Order: sequence, then C-alpha cells, then structure tokens
Amino acid sequence: MTREELLQLIDKAASEGSKVLDLSGLGLEELPPEIGKCTQLQRLILGKGIDRYEASGNNLTALPPEIGKLTNLKILQLGFNALSSLPDEMSQLVNLKALHLPQNQFTQLPDCIFQLHQLVYLGCQTNRIAIVPPQIKNLKLLETLDLCINQLKCLPDEIGILQYLKIFGLWGNPIESLPESLGKLENLRTFSLSEMALREIPEIIGKFSKLRCLQIWNSQITEIPEVVGKLSNLTGLNLSNNQITEIPEVVGKLSNLTGL
Repeated sequence: MTREELLQLIDKAASEGSKVLDLSGLGLEELPPEIGKCTQLQRLILGKGIDRYEASGNNLTALPPEIGKLTNLKILQLGFNALSSLPDEMSQLVNLKALHLPQNQFTQLPDCIFQLHQLVYLGCQTNRIAIVPPQIKNLKLLETLDLCINQLKCLPDEIGILQYLKIFGLWGNPIESLPESLGKLENLRTFSLSEMALREIPEIIGKFSKLRCLQIWNSQITEIPEVVGKLSNLTGLNLSNNQITEIPEVVGKLSNLTGL
C-alpha cells in the first residue's frame, strides 16, 4: 500500500469517526503521524493472528508519538511486526484495556506499559524478553498475562500483587523455579508452565484453589505431588512428555477432571 492510500484510509476513519481501524496485512513499514487524527478510535489493529497457523502483520519497527493522542483506545493490536520499543507517549492511553504485542522484537517490557493502569490483558508472547521488572505490580487489574516463548529465567516477587490474574502463560521460558509470592494469585484459572526448566511441580500449586487448567507438558517432571489433590476445581491437567512413572491416587479424586 502506498503512503497516499494509507493517508486516505486514515482520513476516512477520522472524518467518519470510526471506532475500529484495521491496518493489518498491508506491508506497512511506517505508521504516519496522521494517525493522531483518529481520536475516536477504540480499537486499532496493526497486526493480528488469523488462526493458529496464520497471522496478518506489517513491517513496523517503530510507532509515531502521535499514537498517544488516541486516548479513547481500548484495544491496541501490534502483533506480528518488528517492534523493539514503544513511544513514551503511549502512557497517555489511559483507557487502554488490551495490549497485544506477540511476535515482535522486544527484549524488555517498555516502561510506558506500566502506566497503563486499566490494562486487563497484556500479551507479549514470542519475543525475546529476559526480565519482568518489579513495575509489573502497577498493572493491578490484569486478568491475562501471556509471556510464553520468551527468555525469562525468573519472575519478580511483585507478580503476586496481580490479584485479579486469571490466565498466566509462561510456557517456553527457561524458568527453573517460581517465587513463593505466586501463591497469592488466588483467582488463577489457567496456568501454563510447559517447556520450561522445571524439574518438579512446585508446592505453591496447591494454593490455586480456583485453577481449572494446568499445563506442564514437555518438561522434566518425574512425579505428581500430593498437593495436586487440592485442586478440586481442576478440569484439565496436561503432563504429557515428562518422566512420570506413577499417577498418585489423589489425581483420581479430582472429581471435576475431564481431561488428563
């Protein structure tokens, strides 16, 4: 798409007061500053997954600071690009509830994210993020945090402050152990720990009384601890491709379990 054609799309969205603008799959290498005209946008799509095997992204390496003018945005989809940073002006998106960043080039979480206090969804899967900073505690309303397929080796204690967290994806990281503070996540429903460096199922798992789905496949787990028996709401337990030789009786007592 030519720059002129792109500007026409942006002008049309601005003049019509569009709430949704989908610019994914257009081969964009630059997002023009004119995007700041679209102040009524509630959803901006610059990259998205179509299905499990196909995505529609762009070739963006940066965003203009004018994106901070889109203060009505609730959903911002930036996946499947080549972004490694975000402009500080994004901290002005005070109404943003969902930020999608999969398959980019991030090596760290940009500081501006931690000022988006209304976020309930943060998806950063398939990047090269090595550290989750303590500032993650600022995102107190998070319900979904997806950090799968990154380069994390540990998590900060502050992760336990995310009391509303329901879905936590960590699979595909070289994490060897989990902080005890994780046990404070009382509302956790889905926990993905597959393809990590864990050699045992941590005891804190037993504190997730509302957990429904636990995934720890393709790991080095050798046994299922008795604490798993406390997960009375568990409906799905995936421990495939481990080194488990025996299933304890407590698993059979999980009356809601439908998938093992």
